[in-house]
Amino acid sequence: MKCYYYPGYPASPISQVFGVELDTLMRHPINKSLKVPYIFKLCTEMIAKEGPTTEGIFRVPGSKVTKDELKRSWNRGITTLSSEAFVQDVSDLLREFIRSLPQKLCPEAAFKILRDSDVSHISPILQSKLIASALKNLSPFNRYLIVDLIQLLRELAKHHKITKMNEENLSLVWSPNLFSENFSLEDQRNITISLIKNLDVTLL
Repeated sequence: MKCYYYPGYPASPISQVFGVELDTLMRHPINKSLKVPYIFKLCTEMIAKEGPTTEGIFRVPGSKVTKDELKRSWNRGITTLSSEAFVQDVSDLLREFIRSLPQKLCPEAAFKILRDSDVSHISPILQSKLIASALKNLSPFNRYLIVDLIQLLRELAKHHKITKMNEENLSLVWSPNLFSENFSLEDQRNITISLIKNLDVTLL
């Protein structure tokens, strides 16, 4: 089991993986040659594999004890997922990682572009173009993370008959983790649904 440490980070209160600025985290050797953090990559790979057959994925919580232990392990430099962790535990860990970022994944400026354009009431083609325009203004690592996350949610939504988690349900779970609480939950959900349905990576 390989262990990686983040030299120079204070032991407290700043964590080594959780709560670290994305640009700073991506400069560490563990993330070398990756477009997204290694922890994000491992979590999404497991969720992509097991999520489509898991009812209530992202809605039904896992074990808080297991999630907290995984978080502590990553902050100690143990860069792996326990073989005893269930997909629900890893789903909770992924949300915890995104939620702990010092800055929201989708900055307020990009959010306002999408909200003020009223994306939920225009054609899918125009929605795709507006989404691309907003995301192009983000830092590359923010953009990569959002795109990969939305693509995962889109894939999971295809299996909603099994998971009971369609675009609307997934947006309800994820919206507060992506956007500033300065915006209404309704606006957050509308934009998240639009992202899931209309994100076109070929425009980025």
